[in-house]
Amino acid sequence: MDPDLLEERIADACLRARTDDQIAEDAEAIGVAPARLAIYRRIVRNNLGDVAQRLLPRTYAAIEAAAPGAFGAELASFLDAAGPSTHYLRDLPRELVAWATPRWADRIDLPPYAIDLARHEVAEFAVGTAQTGPPRDAVDAVALDRPVVLREPIKVERYRFAVEDGEGDDGDAARAAPEAPPPRSTAVLIHRDAEDLVHTTVISDFRASLLERLIRGDALGDAVKRACDAAGSAPSDEALGDVAAFLADLAERGVLLGALAEGEPA
Repeated sequence: MDPDLLEERIADACLRARTDDQIAEDAEAIGVAPARLAIYRRIVRNNLGDVAQRLLPRTYAAIEAAAPGAFGAELASFLDAAGPSTHYLRDLPRELVAWATPRWADRIDLPPYAIDLARHEVAEFAVGTAQTGPPRDAVDAVALDRPVVLREPIKVERYRFAVEDGEGDDGDAARAAPEAPPPRSTAVLIHRDAEDLVHTTVISDFRASLLERLIRGDALGDAVKRACDAAGSAPSDEALGDVAAFLADLAERGVLLGALAEGEPA
């Protein structure tokens, strides 16, 4: 077997989740060079650890400040128990956080806000790196009987802690031990602007409910009614005024592009 191909297959074997139906090429590579497997495994694990720390810097800092070595131990447990399902390194933090969420909820030695913080970093990274297709056709004015067209990617996230606080551009500061965010029910809008810069904005629960429905494709009028129902109130003048102000803000940000053109699927 070609040495370069052998090395590639060993690395692939380390990256894949451990399953009973491991493909024959992986088994062959491991059998040909078992002594080298441990080296490649260590290299791959170190690389995955570097990726996780870079893409979850605040989560890493918070966990390590509370329980030194815990982040690396959790990553090792994830790789042993499940492992990444794809070869795309950008997917590692999302899969790690999804796997770790029920575990961290029961860990009294970890910060209670660790899950929210990790989810927030994953969401910002997802918005920042998402590929988008061509925008749907939109008309100039919004209409109550039509869905709206929103510039993608866009997310609404809800947290139990104000984890959106304390962010900045200084990478060293992000890796320092963070201050604990206050326990505060928070909804945030995460989107990209025309220059593809990621923005995170705290919004009210009512606006979050409205935007979640608009993202889902509900007509504007239906989204307003259901958001009011969720808030336990009728569509009053005050609520409609807030909707108008919110839509104007979204348009100014370049997030709201207009109403869906007639005949365009939601």
